[in-house]
Amino acid sequence: TKDEFLKVVTDPAFIAQMQTTYPDLFASLPAADSGVKYQLEGYLFPATYEYTKQSTMASVVEQMIAVMNQNLQPYYATIKTQNKTVNEILSIAALTEKEANNDADRRNVAQVFYNRLNVGMTLGSNISILYAEGKLGQKTTLAEDAAVDTTLDSPFNLYLHLGYGPGPVTNPSLSAIKAAVEPTDNNDLYFVADVTTGKVYFSETQAEHDANVQKYVNDKLENKASDTEASQ
Repeated sequence: TKDEFLKVVTDPAFIAQMQTTYPDLFASLPAADSGVKYQLEGYLFPATYEYTKQSTMASVVEQMIAVMNQNLQPYYATIKTQNKTVNEILSIAALTEKEANNDADRRNVAQVFYNRLNVGMTLGSNISILYAEGKLGQKTTLAEDAAVDTTLDSPFNLYLHLGYGPGPVTNPSLSAIKAAVEPTDNNDLYFVADVTTGKVYFSETQAEHDANVQKYVNDKLENKASDTEASQ
């Protein structure tokens, strides 16, 4: 059950045991009081898992952790060379997972995030705010997505707070992890997705970005509202 799962993933003794068993994966695990909702958020690899009547909830959760560790194994040395932590990589991967829907866009989105960090900008991700509000994964309207509360008082408000945030906002796929470790080199500081197609448009300047937002978000929302009114 959900309750059984949450009991395991929030059990300090279980988490401590996992830190000992998978030291590379959990070297930068956020502390329980760091502002994260769940310490293990982002560290459970999303996949299909088999279990039997003999399986325990702890064994199922550990299997998810073990697969994440296995998938990150080829990248631990690179992450260290980049002077990043596993938690930072998983945090960027989690955002790119939700901000883009294909490998190419994810690799470009990840680089945009790094570019912003490098020049002292906030990441400015709507995804992190939806997560803070408990809405990530829920069905929200286009207008709700476009009008998130960028003044929200939360450490996950990456419009207000510099850096990567406390931790990942979801459990990222291998595609998103690869994008975070090996992004596509670009000079862009902004991106926006077309609210009707999901295609991501990148730009280097605020002016270019504002034009893209108007064209691919605001105009589309206005057209959708007009169509709705006309059909009533």
